[in-house]
Amino acid sequence: MNKFLLLILLFINPSPDSDWNLKKEKDGIKIFTRSVEGSSFDEFKGITTIEKSSLTDVLEVILDVKKYESLF
Repeated sequence: MNKFLLLILLFINPSPDSDWNLKKEKDGIKIFTRSVEGSSFDEFKGITTIEKSSLTDVLEVILDVKKYESLF
């Protein structure tokens, strides 16, 4: 059930794309930011195209939270 919910959240865009500002584009990855009312931090999103991989494989990478620690 959690994987299904995550999948839905990945494709829901609650606000218009016009609010987002492109900050960086490299190697086929676009990073956008926008202001968040009442916060000193900007919200961000990344967009890329993943080819030659199944949705299951992509979700496994996203849900492998233990590996996130090694990135920081």
